[in-house]
Amino acid sequence: MFWKDTERRFLGASQSFLDFYGLKSVAEIIGKTDEELQMNILNEPFRMEEDKVLREGKTSTDVIGTTTVKGQLYDIRASKFPIYHEGKIIGLVGYFIDTSSGKIMLNL
Repeated sequence: MFWKDTERRFLGASQSFLDFYGLKSVAEIIGKTDEELQMNILNEPFRMEEDKVLREGKTSTDVIGTTTVKGQLYDIRASKFPIYHEGKIIGLVGYFIDTSSGKIMLNL
């Protein structure tokens, strides 16, 4: 699980997320975007999904893409949800499922 601000910059992530990407600390991602971290092979599906969540406040589910971890590719299915404060969207929270191995691994 991870959460981002309205500019799609990471604010935090769960230990499972950090473990999946082989990160030692959440400090490695804070303030950075997926693109800056080079997490995805094709950023457009994820960027479009996050922009829609942030702009329209609509939940986005089952967006399929590929992420990269230390040069290895993983197929994932992501879902993201708006975060509200006093009726205003202030960011998003999301999670993804690793579907590469045929086994579903939920990274919360």
